[in-house]
Amino acid sequence: MNLYPYKNLTQWFATTLFLLGFCCLQILLQIQMHGNPAIAGMFFVMGLGFVTLAIFIGADLFAKKQVVCEGKVINKENKIVHILTIEEKLKRIRIGQPDVFEKLAANQKVEFTLTHFTKMPVSIRIVEVPEEQEESGSR
Repeated sequence: MNLYPYKNLTQWFATTLFLLGFCCLQILLQIQMHGNPAIAGMFFVMGLGFVTLAIFIGADLFAKKQVVCEGKVINKENKIVHILTIEEKLKRIRIGQPDVFEKLAANQKVEFTLTHFTKMPVSIRIVEVPEEQEESGSR
């Protein structure tokens, strides 16, 4: 089940660059208008945050490096799925597509692929369906 995260990453990257430009413009306006240096400093710090965010999102967007993990679905609530990996670590994954979310059930073994830095799910593959679900599906 492909989750198409790169569309969202592109939107986030564009938004981050827009906000970075807005912060730069505000800094320039504060300097030109001899405004309060605290406000210019605040926009500078916000700009640094947006630069950092743009670097991480851009690295995920352009490198397309992915992390593959395997585990078992523990539970799901709202749009969040908790998965216990083979390394006994609990991963919390937010799934934005309702059709994919509905296909997942507790005790399913899944293999999921995440982007490297932002940890957005790229794809989820159901490896093994639990026995209770197989029995109810065959009736």
